[in-house]
Amino acid sequence: MEYVGRVPCPPLDRFVDDIYCLTGVPRHRRMNIPPMPSAHLFLNLGGPVRLWDSDPVVPPAVLADGWFLGVWTRRFLVEYPARVRLVGVHFKPWGMSPFLDMPASELRDRWVPVDAVWQRSVDRIRNQAGDIASATETLRVLEAELLSRLAEAPSRGLDLVLHAGGLLETSNGTIPIGALTAGAGVSGNHLAAQFKAH
Repeated sequence: MEYVGRVPCPPLDRFVDDIYCLTGVPRHRRMNIPPMPSAHLFLNLGGPVRLWDSDPVVPPAVLADGWFLGVWTRRFLVEYPARVRLVGVHFKPWGMSPFLDMPASELRDRWVPVDAVWQRSVDRIRNQAGDIASATETLRVLEAELLSRLAEAPSRGLDLVLHAGGLLETSNGTIPIGALTAGAGVSGNHLAAQFKAH
């Protein structure tokens, strides 16, 4: 299976770690995926993908089109079709927020169909990418879709999360929460609520 990925252009690079395309025959059809610190978008341009949550109460899902996957706190299993054609987005930990009209906490440990959030986007990407588009062209189409979906004005509180997240990143997580809240002029509860929302 071929993997082609890259960091998207500005301003998407503030919210997205990378976009990628998987094509071909997978070496292993089933993969165990560990908990992940960020959300993802998958657009399936090939055969259906199956997902199993490690929580036995959650029924397995067969996803033929695309899905958003929130921050995942437990293991899950993915089964690819015999031939894969999939494009994806690895969002930064706060990165999905400007693209969705819902708090990120609503997607924690959940997947939702793309068309439940972005109406008809999978069909539009399929129509533009076609059946034989190169991985590079498919990534260009995905990047254009992301740019069209990027909110013009960041949702309330996102700047606070970006600032505090940047400080946490540069300090390798050693900055005390009290210093973050004091520097931002907000309470710890407010900061926690904004991180949960974004």
